[in-house]
Amino acid sequence: HSQVMLVLPEFYGNGRWSYYDTRGVAYEDVDGDGRKDIVVLARYVTGIGPGAAEPFAVGGFYLRTDDGFAPARRLEERVNGGDHAGDWETLDELVALGRARYQPR
Repeated sequence: HSQVMLVLPEFYGNGRWSYYDTRGVAYEDVDGDGRKDIVVLARYVTGIGPGAAEPFAVGGFYLRTDDGFAPARRLEERVNGGDHAGDWETLDELVALGRARYQPR
């Protein structure tokens, strides 16, 4: 039997691009508070243009809170957007980049 243990808030890539697959999930402390956070590496496609069917990596971060997990949208923007898009391909690289780019409020 499958049992749902946790329902996370919507993933960063949803609504922006078309989902392709999930490459991995890690439980690592990204924000340095000593608690395990959730890091998700998924792939999406744009669905339009010459590279429409070429998957690209998208990272999602859910930081541990007292009530569960909360999406780290500012961190996701820093990791997935602008000059940093494509800086990583593996889950280990995503975790390392998340730690390097994390900035507390």
